[in-house]
Amino acid sequence: MDLALFICLYSFFLIVFCLNIFEDTKFSGVETSPIQVIFSEY
Repeated sequence: MDLALFICLYSFFLIVFCLNIFEDTKFSGVETSPIQVIFSEY
């Protein structure tokens, strides 16, 4: 696989993943950043 293509796809899914977490925390009323949510999950 082309490295540039892999990086683009990885970045795209990472952004979508973070946006989904941000939407979940926003609608649940929790004022936390996506990074804090990611670390709290693991």
